[in-house]
Amino acid sequence: RPAVAKAREIEGPIKEKLRQLRLENKKLELELQIFDELFPDYAPLREHILESEDTIFETSIEGDKSDRARLYLSPQEYSNLKPVEREQLALTNYCNRNHSKQEIGKMYERYLGYLWEKEGWDVQFKGIVDGKEDLGRDLICKKKDKVEIIQAKNWSAQKLIHEKHIYQLFATKTHFCLENAGKNYQPNNVQAVFASTTDLSDMAKKVAEFLKVRVVKIPLSKEYPMIKCNINPASNTQIYHLPFDQQYDKIKVGDQKGEQYVATIKEAQKLGFRRAFRWRPDKQ
Repeated sequence: RPAVAKAREIEGPIKEKLRQLRLENKKLELELQIFDELFPDYAPLREHILESEDTIFETSIEGDKSDRARLYLSPQEYSNLKPVEREQLALTNYCNRNHSKQEIGKMYERYLGYLWEKEGWDVQFKGIVDGKEDLGRDLICKKKDKVEIIQAKNWSAQKLIHEKHIYQLFATKTHFCLENAGKNYQPNNVQAVFASTTDLSDMAKKVAEFLKVRVVKIPLSKEYPMIKCNINPASNTQIYHLPFDQQYDKIKVGDQKGEQYVATIKEAQKLGFRRAFRWRPDKQ
């Protein structure tokens, strides 16, 4: 039988709580409007932050203490699958899902890093790790006394790269040379590389040629082996990192013998590597 009196007793506080929440929401909306009017650069920055899958993850699933594979699995899949199957499915789902523009840009930088590391370069992922403070240097690649500073633009085929982007890259290369004057490499050994998925305007091509900026057109591929197998030189510990693991973009592949990229979890484990993240899952 319906408990009418009790329902009315509970209804009053709930209605008041909802009224307070609506009022708070209106205040926040007004505050955002004021910020947007006074600080025009604030709106795109806010969208940039909220677009990040890492931000959403850290505010929803226990932050760094939880396995980020949860982002790409249902609760049932995570609970019921064996660790190897679970991680492989999470990686597959990560590759196949619809990513935000920010995540696609991150994937493009990682793919370029993979291509350069394959050629023996020591790659530093400045754009991903440093974010807005990267000074337009998405990748810094070093090999002996040579340096290549890469700016990556994963744009649609309908958009053209204009000369301002070439000027920016040349300026950040100059800044790098001034910052590192007197070190093991000379300015003549520092090459600016503009990597893009689309074409340059005619003027941008002329500017690039004049400033000796190398331009390469490289389409994004998700088919390359994304699992990083890394060896700690001090402890000789062999660990593999998945693209959504916390330290993935700080890990270098190739500076220790036996390090490599692989495509599957089984392949990584067969080579003697184990999964890396802060927390410890069930024993494998």
